[in-house]
This record gives sequence, structure tokens and C-alpha cells, in this order.
Amino acid sequence: YHTVDLLSKTYTCQRWRVYGFSCSHATTAISAKVDRYVDYIQDYFKVTNFQQLYSIAIRPVPNYNRPEQYEPEDTIFPPYPRVPPGRPKGNRIKNAWEK
Repeated sequence: YHTVDLLSKTYTCQRWRVYGFSCSHATTAISAKVDRYVDYIQDYFKVTNFQQLYSIAIRPVPNYNRPEQYEPEDTIFPPYPRVPPGRPKGNRIKNAWEK
């Protein structure tokens, strides 16, 4: 059996400490206490942290090694698949004494 401590957010299986969010046993203990599950998750996993992280506009870095325009004559296409002439060879199941 494992012990869940909701105040210190620990569980004897150590999943809560390693992953930052509770496992199924701790979630069951939280729901039995009729608490909100979100209150027991680290701030790293919350939507507010995600929104704060990406609130600053990300600007692309210009690449000076590539030309600006697309050159269609530089396109390389895959080889055209050719069907070999003749009837396709069938694969039969060999007997146990055949090699």
C-alpha cells in the first residue's frame, strides 16, 4: 500500500515528485476530499504559465544562406516506378523438406 500526503504533495510511489502531477491514487484521494485537481498541479503545467511564456512575440530569424524566391527548375522528383515485363512471380509456401 502507498501513502498519499496532499499537504506536502507527496506519494510513496514518488510519481508525484518525479512528474510534477499526481498519479491515479493521489487523484482518487483528491476527489475523495472534494478538492480541485488543478490546485495540486505544479505551476509549470498550468495554462497560465504557457500563456505567460508565449506572450512575447516570437520573430523568425532571417536566413541569408537561402534565396528568397523558389526556383521550379531546381525541383528533384522521385523516379517513375516501372513495372517489369512478364507475369509477376508468385511466392508459394515451401514444404518442410524443401530448402
